[in-house]
Amino acid sequence: MTAARNVSLGIVAVAVAVIGGALVYRAVLQRENAKALIIATPDGIAEAGYIRIGGIDQWIQIRGDDRRNPVVLLLNGGPGASWLRATQAFVPWEKYFTVVQWDQRGAGRTFEKSGESVAKTMTISRMVSDGLEVSNYLRAHLKKDKIILLGHSWGSILGVHMVKARPDLFYAFVGTGQVESMPKALRAAYAASLAKLRQEGDESAVRELSAVGPPPYRDYATIAKAIKASRGTMMGDDVPSIAEPGGGFAAPGYSLTDDYYLVRGSNFSQRTLLAAALREDLTTLGMHFDVPVFMFEGSADMLPIADARDYFNRIDAPKKAFVAFSGGNHFVLFARPDAFLKEMVEKVRPLAKPSLRIAPLATVDIRKSHVGR
Repeated sequence: MTAARNVSLGIVAVAVAVIGGALVYRAVLQRENAKALIIATPDGIAEAGYIRIGGIDQWIQIRGDDRRNPVVLLLNGGPGASWLRATQAFVPWEKYFTVVQWDQRGAGRTFEKSGESVAKTMTISRMVSDGLEVSNYLRAHLKKDKIILLGHSWGSILGVHMVKARPDLFYAFVGTGQVESMPKALRAAYAASLAKLRQEGDESAVRELSAVGPPPYRDYATIAKAIKASRGTMMGDDVPSIAEPGGGFAAPGYSLTDDYYLVRGSNFSQRTLLAAALREDLTTLGMHFDVPVFMFEGSADMLPIADARDYFNRIDAPKKAFVAFSGGNHFVLFARPDAFLKEMVEKVRPLAKPSLRIAPLATVDIRKSHVGR
């Protein structure tokens, strides 16, 4: 008994030492990575905190080297994801744009504040209203006539709804990982997944996925069952490159508590909103846009690029452009960062009117701005 107890205590001690060492290493990396996020320009801005949107507190982050630059509001995918841990990936953007990240209703730090009390409000129409409120807040706070909207995947659904509802708020819409029709995309993903599993000889997975059957799926439970049966291939092999140095594990200003609520919020959002998102067909909103439309797509996107191009070709807009990045995946803005930013600067930025010089706003150190950290 004594020997066994000593072995158990030894294992616990080793585990504690390993975990403690990992946390110390994480803290060191975070301090180093924080240096890359310092904005020292005289007209720079680095703010982060909660604002009241849609009756709840929602988290936004605003960063840029010059407040006079055009504002880009990033609508990340999901629903329920957050790009706050990828802040360092957008540092090159900050020379040309004021970059705004927003933890949407049910996601990340916004979910940390609200919890599941917002379950009944997790609808696409409410998310669109939230997005428009955030856009108006940014226009007033940053003294801009309009802003640029960039939507990725789920965010491209949200973004199209927003520019359709209030085109007067936006200089342009940029879609990437662009959705046309989720039912159509899901059918294609199902067929591609079966083909891949057969090619790999995974007969067990083929049987499981065939038993679930093809889309459409009426509820989250069936969607989750199909994704599990596909061994995740229905969601593609694309992985966002936020685990690179400066992102993910070592993201500055991001705590273990944030990680916990990021996972919980993602699960909550998928459970409450994904089924509705997967029924979305943007063509039903009409093909006329009152703002310039850009689609920047990866040629290897899990959502067929042919669908995005077909959708784009039918769009009527004051100005439009389609760019395909060779080999880029669903997260092409991370996978091909330099090329993506080049297109943003050359094609989109000129559409925004230059701002007059304005008095500096109070800035907030993002490493200290999260209350309770």
